[in-house]
Amino acid sequence: MIPFIVSAILLGLFLGPAPTAAAEPPDMPVYVDLAKNAMDREKQPWTGKLLAEVLPVAAVSRILLLKAVTSATADLDVANIHRLLSRNARFENPAFAPPADSPDFSTTVCIWEAVVELNDGRPFLLRVGGGWALLVSSAGHGYFRSQE
Repeated sequence: MIPFIVSAILLGLFLGPAPTAAAEPPDMPVYVDLAKNAMDREKQPWTGKLLAEVLPVAAVSRILLLKAVTSATADLDVANIHRLLSRNARFENPAFAPPADSPDFSTTVCIWEAVVELNDGRPFLLRVGGGWALLVSSAGHGYFRSQE
């Protein structure tokens, strides 16, 4: 009987209480990089496409206006960005990258800058100026030239 009790005590010491899983960290937000090394990503994932094909206006859930160098009101600036994404404004991605005559979007040439979020949650950074649009996503970037 004593060996049985000793065995039970030793078994209890070695097994102990059932281990519990480590506490799960709180839900972390989804991070999307639209800034760091954006231009090192795939250079022209949208070659030959219209801006409206990459960002179809019907799939846009939100436009966050970041910069507008205009005298218009913010709602008019957002309406103009919305118009650019429609089929009425023809911004086409040429087959070369980066375009030699495209503006330097790191300077004040940028007229509008916005984050465009699609219904599926994918965000895009859109910069517009000088007849060009620069689109940046986590997948790559591309220049679109106005064909109007």
